[in-house]
Amino acid sequence: MTLHRPRPSGQLAGANPAVRAPRSRQPRAARCPHAAADALVLEHLEFAYRVAGHYAARTPIPRDDLQQEAAIGLLKAARRYDPGHGSPRPGHFRAYARPFINGEIRGCLTGKNAIATCTAPGPTAVTLLNPSPTESQP
Repeated sequence: MTLHRPRPSGQLAGANPAVRAPRSRQPRAARCPHAAADALVLEHLEFAYRVAGHYAARTPIPRDDLQQEAAIGLLKAARRYDPGHGSPRPGHFRAYARPFINGEIRGCLTGKNAIATCTAPGPTAVTLLNPSPTESQP
């Protein structure tokens, strides 16, 4: 028979006071240093997808891959953006973010992006990796 040891007063069943801290009553913006950047990303994600769509119409790369690269560029722009530095007009962030988005997509297309490289599906990727025998002979 096991004896049950009573808990100290004020302690919940299964709760470890050293592990669980009370939830902060501060708003999310005060707790998370990137909350403003996250809000900018969510607000302008459709813009980044539209830019990726322009590239998808001209390249054989899947639209989903380009949208992911555009979202990464938008996130980088949002984290570096200082709203007090530039013009307060509404489209200022889009003008600021556009080079970041284009840079991420172009880095993916040229293979200079360290995160991922985009390759076209199908035989074009194979022909790029395995040149024809007539080209390799001098």
